[in-house]
Amino acid sequence: MKNILVVLALGAAFLGSSLAQDTPYQPNCTVTLSMTADAFMDTYTTKNNDQSEVGFDNAANYWADCKDKQNQAKLAKFPALKTRLANLSKLQNEFFSLETELAYLAAGGGTMYPHGRARFQPSIEEHMEKLIGLLTTKAGAAKSAAITSRYDKAKAKLEARLKKVQSKSNAYTDGLTPADVAARNKEWFNYAKQYALQYTNIRKSIGSGKDLASTTIMEFLAAGLWADEI
Repeated sequence: MKNILVVLALGAAFLGSSLAQDTPYQPNCTVTLSMTADAFMDTYTTKNNDQSEVGFDNAANYWADCKDKQNQAKLAKFPALKTRLANLSKLQNEFFSLETELAYLAAGGGTMYPHGRARFQPSIEEHMEKLIGLLTTKAGAAKSAAITSRYDKAKAKLEARLKKVQSKSNAYTDGLTPADVAARNKEWFNYAKQYALQYTNIRKSIGSGKDLASTTIMEFLAAGLWADEI
């Protein structure tokens, strides 16, 4: 009987250890946001023993979800602004997803592009946090010659890129049949048209005022995710 109890105890200890190892690392948002996105991705993938590309994507989305929740809490007392920024966030996400599609076509494929897009989500949420700080204070409405200059520079950079992708396909077509080349270029121009449309929608969303908040948005779009590759 004593031996049986010992075996059962050892079995229970082993089972407990196994369950502990199988329990995923899913910290609360306070713990998550106490780390930078990069630091959290390293911690999350290490503790979950999943340092695959998908593992890092999941970690980036986990951190971004927490930052989004924090952002939404900051907007609780600003319902009109919350609605406005929800629309802007949706448009920006679509803008960068379309930019990713164009970069993917320009390279002729590659898993780095969807993975890169997933890991850009924390940057988008940090950008939204910055906008909330500006738009819930008087700082966002600030105007000056320097701010106007920044706005105009970002706008010129953006619109030059939009003109480029809409005027000529940069899709990688080496080794393709003429029919496949035509199909690939058609796909390029379809994405380019949608990309430009999202920019137009964002401009409508933020208005024409060249204040600090609008300039911050324009500079974020101008920097882009794959701007140098399309």
